Amino acid sequence: VVLINRKSNDFESHASPLPIVSTKNVILLFELVLHMIVSSLTLYDPPHIKRSIPTFHGGPFDELISLLEFYSNSILLFQTNSYLFPQRVFFQVTKTSLVTIKLCEYQLRRCVEWRNSCRTLSDVGPQGDLGSPDLLQSLANSIATNCVGTIA
Repeated sequence: VVLINRKSNDFESHASPLPIVSTKNVILLFELVLHMIVSSLTLYDPPHIKRSIPTFHGGPFDELISLLEFYSNSILLFQTNSYLFPQRVFFQVTKTSLVTIKLCEYQLRRCVEWRNSCRTLSDVGPQGDLGSPDLLQSLANSIATNCVGTIA
């Protein structure tokens, strides 16, 4: 596990279940995680209701909301420990933040289109109407909180 030593302004390496993670590569790992989040946001696809009615534990957009929460936690980690990262990481975080905001706008538009294609009576799953505007509202709130709110 890599911990942050606030006294020495450096990363500390402790016995880790992942021996590959060290103080030398934690910054690269952080950048890789940011790029993987952006890639996952790019690849997200709203559920395909017409094929079959999927079962959701919280809503049809849970995967996307979870990605946004993971992104938010990653950015908060960077913000609270920014003094430990080299200058080039600031540029990477800025670029991925810009791309993430654009992807959130794109995915929200796709989810609205998906919601508009749902027939409210025949697309009722175990959780109720999968085309409910309330489900879109939770996605919009997540984007506002976890993406735009974290960056600002």
